[in-house]
Amino acid sequence: MDIFLLIVVIILALLLIGMNIYLLAYYTHPDDRSFGDAWWPKVIVVVGLTLSFGQVLALPLDVSNSRGFGAGMRIDLMWQILYMSVAIYVFILVPFSLFYYEADEEDSMGAKCGHAIKMQVFAIIIITVLLLIGYFTLNIARIPVEMYSCDATVIEESLLFIDPTEYKTMNPACSQDDDTLNLKV
Repeated sequence: MDIFLLIVVIILALLLIGMNIYLLAYYTHPDDRSFGDAWWPKVIVVVGLTLSFGQVLALPLDVSNSRGFGAGMRIDLMWQILYMSVAIYVFILVPFSLFYYEADEEDSMGAKCGHAIKMQVFAIIIITVLLLIGYFTLNIARIPVEMYSCDATVIEESLLFIDPTEYKTMNPACSQDDDTLNLKV
């Protein structure tokens, strides 16, 4: 593994976390500046921003690795970890935090957690039903494709810079086929 690339990734992660803490502190309401009682929502915001920026910054790392500069880093594993982290974050941590934060303030911590867990189970059931319905009804992507083919020995040099839709009319050796590409998810 390339040690320089690893050091750059660690430094960028630390800079991202520092920048997100600064953004949170800068845009927080003056009455809510301290971490006091509401520290958990602030942690959720910082982690969410870090995950979203991390996805954007992971793309150059993937390109660098695919061109041979990453010394064989397991980028596929990195993407799986990143996407699973985002899914867990979006479907479990954020709703639970919202339900906990919106619980009655006079309740004990255990009562708040109980309320948040009940609401979270309900939310997971709804999310699961919606995902299953979407998967079973929308699991095939149909992409229309127009294919143009010409015999390379017959094409005149002047035809190389013409719109492909005009090939058939200008040269009888060219043909056009319409097809649909079906991608199953």
